[in-house]
Amino acid sequence: EKLDGMRAVWDGAALYSRVGNPIAAPAYFIEALPRGFKLDGELFLGRGRFQDVMSVCRSQVPNETNWRQVRYVVFDAPSVGGGIADRLAAAARELGTGVSHVAHVHPHEVCTGVEHVYRELDRVIALD
Repeated sequence: EKLDGMRAVWDGAALYSRVGNPIAAPAYFIEALPRGFKLDGELFLGRGRFQDVMSVCRSQVPNETNWRQVRYVVFDAPSVGGGIADRLAAAARELGTGVSHVAHVHPHEVCTGVEHVYRELDRVIALD
């Protein structure tokens, strides 16, 4: 499922945009992410709010009030070996349970066939 957010990479110490620009997130946000563990995902405010999330996350002086709505939706742990299921499980373990106010692993489902693709497409379209 495609999210409408800002791509962000956590290098284990700081957040960066897709092109490598630093993202100035508030301290509470950074402190919730796992030290020394790389993650790939999107900063997300909700469907149809791409411009809003870009405005919040591109500011060089983070507005903590605006950031309180932002979630880091993780869809990979690129430094972990194995397939996507292994990498997402490792990301979930590293994030732990107390950071849902900041980050979570995006649900992943293995495709079981063409009919499954169409059911998922219908489900995602219905979200808009």
